[in-house]
Amino acid sequence: MKNKLREYEFIDKIAKKLHEAWVKEKLEQGWKYGEVTDKNSKIHSSLIPYEELTEEEKEIDRMYVREISKILENKGLRLIKGKAKKTFNNIERIASFLHELWREKRIKDGWTYASTYSHENKTDPQLIEYEKLPEESKALNRKTASLILKILEEEGYQIKMS
Repeated sequence: MKNKLREYEFIDKIAKKLHEAWVKEKLEQGWKYGEVTDKNSKIHSSLIPYEELTEEEKEIDRMYVREISKILENKGLRLIKGKAKKTFNNIERIASFLHELWREKRIKDGWTYASTYSHENKTDPQLIEYEKLPEESKALNRKTASLILKILEEEGYQIKMS
């Protein structure tokens, strides 16, 4: 039970750091908070402190942290505490893994592909394979991957090649 609690606290801590860094970056890019996300107007409903997010929104951040070790293992990699002799930092591959994880979660939650984004209708033009994403979207995934690696490293973790 104690290990499960520590694991949950670790996941939530990393998820919070991930969200805080994302908010900081969005604000620096000129985005503003609004109750309804409008990408064309640079308004986003999640530009709030982590504690104020809905459980569904928090779960997306937690999912990245919780699932990354499973994804890595499937690709012959491991998340380890401490220094690794042979580390892995292929940002493009990690970005691709993260996008596919996000995409699978969205589809499972009832979202579908459409040429325009609609939170109300649960449609998103990003629900395509990573390779087919526009370069701007790939760049955002790379930033997220880099950020996750940085946060994990700050916490004493590295990705090791098996």
